[in-house]
Amino acid sequence: GLKGSTYAPRPVRSFTSFYITVSMVQSPLHARFPLSIFEDVSEHNRYGKTVRHFQVAKSYIDKLFKSKKVDLPEDYIADRYSIEEDDVLWPNQAVSLTAIDGESHALALVSRDGRCLIPARQKIHYYGIEPRNREQTLLFNLMENPDVRVIVVTGAAGTGKSTAIGAYALEQVMGEGENDYDKLVLSKPLEIVTKTRYWGTVPGDEADKFGPFLKSFAIMFENMIGKNGARYIKSAIENKQIEFLPLELMRGATLRNSIVWYDEAQNLNQHECATLGTRIDDVGHSKLVLSGDLNQRDRNISRLHTGLHTLCTDPHFLRSPLTAHIDLKVIERGEIAELFHNVFEKDLGDRE
Repeated sequence: GLKGSTYAPRPVRSFTSFYITVSMVQSPLHARFPLSIFEDVSEHNRYGKTVRHFQVAKSYIDKLFKSKKVDLPEDYIADRYSIEEDDVLWPNQAVSLTAIDGESHALALVSRDGRCLIPARQKIHYYGIEPRNREQTLLFNLMENPDVRVIVVTGAAGTGKSTAIGAYALEQVMGEGENDYDKLVLSKPLEIVTKTRYWGTVPGDEADKFGPFLKSFAIMFENMIGKNGARYIKSAIENKQIEFLPLELMRGATLRNSIVWYDEAQNLNQHECATLGTRIDDVGHSKLVLSGDLNQRDRNISRLHTGLHTLCTDPHFLRSPLTAHIDLKVIERGEIAELFHNVFEKDLGDRE
């Protein structure tokens, strides 16, 4: 679940520093950029376009809110030669800012051209669902941007991936007023249920074959909508507003004016990920959302060779103004989910 909550920064370890003090008046860099970022205090190793955390001058945050944008220091602006190992910020990358005095905080997104920060909207919700933490808030902001057309959402079970994406998708396809997209296309690996790569081995017609895969989506949607949720979702499926399309049947398909959501994407290999992405048409500004937890791979495939990891760390993805990546960190499902995550996180993570 997702709901409003407050955020208090925790002590973190610094990876890189970019110090500028008010006394450095003679410094050419300070003269050109008096509000510069001071220090990268990200808690985790950088991974693709995931959230970065910075400690900054209070005046930097003040300018962000007052002007609705603030320039990035030149050292953090990526160019066409930048790669993942470089200490730069990428287009649409999410950023958390904390003032040096600890009193001011801000969430922001790097602009499409990668040259400035834009403040994230704090009061944002979809289908009555509100974000519960800073990463979820940044994800909601990225999803609502029509120009961000490929979004990767990673995180452990219980961090709210499905709830956030599901709420956004329902609002866009079935919300009140004029809808932005014609339909929601759902997909996930078929072997999750069948334990085989061949969906045809499941007996019955199309509804019998794909029913188990749709069930997890249907339960989630029903929980959002309420007691009439089952009937509402059934009607949407019958009217082709919601459709389940296995990757195995996507070859040759062109997906237009749709939100395409592929869940459990950590199980895609590189070839399958390429097959999925090349189905997306520019007509209707279709959006592709991939979600998954790279520590819960069901196939015998290394983390580094998954399609998801390859996509998120490739320079073409990083530099593109069409892409974004959020890694959700906080277990919001409850105490039991958090307990099991803490017990098994290291063992799952070691399965490289």
